[in-house]
Amino acid sequence: MWDFGDGFTSTDSLATHTYTSPGLYSVSLTAIDPNVPIDSTTTITQLIHVYETPDPTISLSGNDSICAGTSVVLSTAPNSTYLWSDNSTGSTLEVDEAGTYSVTVYNIDNPNCFASSDEIEIVLMPLPDASYTFSNVDHLVTFANTSPEGDHFLWNFGDGQTSTTNNPSHDYQVNGIYDSYLVAYNFCGSDTAFVTIDLS
Repeated sequence: MWDFGDGFTSTDSLATHTYTSPGLYSVSLTAIDPNVPIDSTTTITQLIHVYETPDPTISLSGNDSICAGTSVVLSTAPNSTYLWSDNSTGSTLEVDEAGTYSVTVYNIDNPNCFASSDEIEIVLMPLPDASYTFSNVDHLVTFANTSPEGDHFLWNFGDGQTSTTNNPSHDYQVNGIYDSYLVAYNFCGSDTAFVTIDLS
């Protein structure tokens, strides 16, 4: 009979046992030969060291969406050894590019005890790039917003009037030359485009 040292036993000749907690366990095997008339009980005992499997969960220092020119730090279980998907071996990984990242974490005392993380995807968010065109019919100017990556906007028509709609129209009351501009915003920042409108 097997005694695994954690309260569980087995009578299988070839026993397999899964330990739920790390630790040092005294494992014993007791064998009895029924063909021997005298006491034939033999017990063998051996200490088994069960090592902890590290938790490979990846933590982020920020969001999984980063802006161009910034970075995020990935980290995982302390007091271990590491192999990241880019083959680096530090306890943390600073990421400034879009991609899919993962890590395998090894027990520092027994590298045969290891676990791999789920993959985490880092998305790179670009800055907005403000741009626009316009058309004019009798001083009624229609603006066409062509800014990629912007999600909200501020227009200045150059005559003291403004708008926050995506594609505004503006009726200029006086002939002249107007310096208009558009500011495009998103999570990462802003960009400004300028266009001169000649209504002289």
